[in-house]
Amino acid sequence: MAILGRYTPKDLKGCNKRKLFLECHFEDILNMTVAVRVARYARESTNHEDQIKALENQVERLDAFIADHENFVIKEKYKYTERGVSGRRMDDRDAFQLMLEAARRREFDIIIVQDVCRFARNMRELLNIIEELKQYDIGILILDGKYWTFNMDETDILRLALEAGMAQGESMRTAKRVHNGVESYRARGQLVVSGLFGYVYVKKVDRRNNTFCIDPVDGLTVKTIFDLYTHPDSTKRMGSQRIAAYLNDHGMKAANGKLTWTASKVNRVLRNEKYMGYILYGKFLVEDTITKKKIATKVKPVKEDSYDDQGNMIESCNLIKGDWEPIVSEEQWWLAYQIRSEKAATYIYSVRGNIVNGLRESVDVIANKSFCQCGYSLSPQYVHVAKDGKAAQMRYKCRCQINMGSKAYKVSHQVLANQNQCDLPAVSEVKMWLMSKKVFERVFGDNREAILETIRIVKEARTLAKESPQASIDRLQGELEEAKVQQDNLYLDKLAGKTNEDTYTRLAFRLQETVKTLEEKIAVYRKEVAGADKEVFDLTGIEKKLYTYVDFSGVKVSNEMIDLFVERIIRRENDEFLWVMNLSGERSDTRKYRIAEYSEEYAKKLQSDEGFDIVDQFMISLEECREFVTSKEVNRRFVPKFWQPIIVKIAVR
Repeated sequence: MAILGRYTPKDLKGCNKRKLFLECHFEDILNMTVAVRVARYARESTNHEDQIKALENQVERLDAFIADHENFVIKEKYKYTERGVSGRRMDDRDAFQLMLEAARRREFDIIIVQDVCRFARNMRELLNIIEELKQYDIGILILDGKYWTFNMDETDILRLALEAGMAQGESMRTAKRVHNGVESYRARGQLVVSGLFGYVYVKKVDRRNNTFCIDPVDGLTVKTIFDLYTHPDSTKRMGSQRIAAYLNDHGMKAANGKLTWTASKVNRVLRNEKYMGYILYGKFLVEDTITKKKIATKVKPVKEDSYDDQGNMIESCNLIKGDWEPIVSEEQWWLAYQIRSEKAATYIYSVRGNIVNGLRESVDVIANKSFCQCGYSLSPQYVHVAKDGKAAQMRYKCRCQINMGSKAYKVSHQVLANQNQCDLPAVSEVKMWLMSKKVFERVFGDNREAILETIRIVKEARTLAKESPQASIDRLQGELEEAKVQQDNLYLDKLAGKTNEDTYTRLAFRLQETVKTLEEKIAVYRKEVAGADKEVFDLTGIEKKLYTYVDFSGVKVSNEMIDLFVERIIRRENDEFLWVMNLSGERSDTRKYRIAEYSEEYAKKLQSDEGFDIVDQFMISLEECREFVTSKEVNRRFVPKFWQPIIVKIAVR
């Protein structure tokens, strides 16, 4: 029975929305007399001309449909359109994710979409998102098939699952066809790209014969890059950074038609084997045909087949000759490859041993030591460049915000939020200078005796803590000896005929497993004891270091002293800073603290004092900050809104 047959228009206005949606069917939503807030979603998977036209038609149909129903109220910002994006994964669709965020804030009641495959081509994700939206009292109105997802009977669910499964199957078949096509391209030596800087893509009647023709302008730029990189005189060779600057200075434009050359763009040119007339297939592998997740295989070009002394092939050539004119010779390309390989081998953190840049230390010592509470390092940025005899001014900003934007930026630009929402403001260099003086004055000045006494207390606590693993070792060692005695007795019983073969085998196996388990536990506890021994402070050595002479006359402590005695600086909210001091006398490489991706667990550790041995803490008042900033030595303008009392904690490692 239609909803209007059960409720009067007056009843509908006072009805609970969730209760109403649970009783409605597709036609009821269309004929409802109460106003509902709607959003519409349209998508096409490619930017092909026909698809673009189809997307425009899809948008027109949806907008006309909404306009034809007076009870549908829509704002312009809730008209979501996805252009050239596959429906296989929801995470990859920005407009879709923005729509979900608005749905979680309950900014509309209904999402209108043309058909199932426009909304999702992954059956599992489709059913999950339907259930999630129901939690926010939001339903999806799918026009083709007449689905209302808030209230579906068994038939509707089966129909929807069938359509979603067919859409997913179609995507999988398309991915398989593409994969097979690439394999056939490989067999024929056919191009799988339609554009390459330095060339003009030439289409033939039979697309299998498509090829490249050298662009006279861009081709010269490519040749220049290789010539500068492989100069016959090795002392005159330029690196990728200098080549980028050279190209920009000489008006040689990049692929976008602008003077935007960077070191990474230059390296992409140097890496591409097509410039010597060859194709290297298999640089990327589609790991999942549903999500279309690709991983870089990091396959290396192999110049020719190689064999061992017995004639067995060790490595086969993986390059296929193309039919286009090369811009550089094979000899020059391989020379560039050799130069790049040799440079990569010299990178300190080149773990893979191939052409992968490693972590490099900044020339700014404070930047090397500074980390945000989210786990990312702080990077130096210019506030004012050096000008008219005045020195440059710097600040230190969270690397996460530099890479992905701050929370405030994302909100203002309607960019999708990510898991880490670090929004701490940048720290001025003057603030770091002031803290360096205060911290070193307390550690190496009048407060060193108190700090040394605190370290003694921490050492005693650690010593007590390490006795527990040793006690466990003693207990387990006794159990191990007892188990071995039982093994010996069991063997003697077998020899004496007191135990049959089956019983002996069963008991011997159990005892062997017991011995093995006990030995493993003892090994673990011994490692803990060894680690605890290593961590206990060398008080004699620390005492000597605390009496090191430090010059406090400048605006900050010297870079050499910071580099030697500061392990790291952790910046927290509300202008709290944790200075972890290294009193071993040996410089520590802080690159070990750099993270590849955000970890909530690691961030919580940095924000807590539990994992640090804090030996002192103090506060720098606002007046002290003002005096330092405006002093004759610093001579900067004090802006109160950028300052507040600074809380400093000192820990030792």
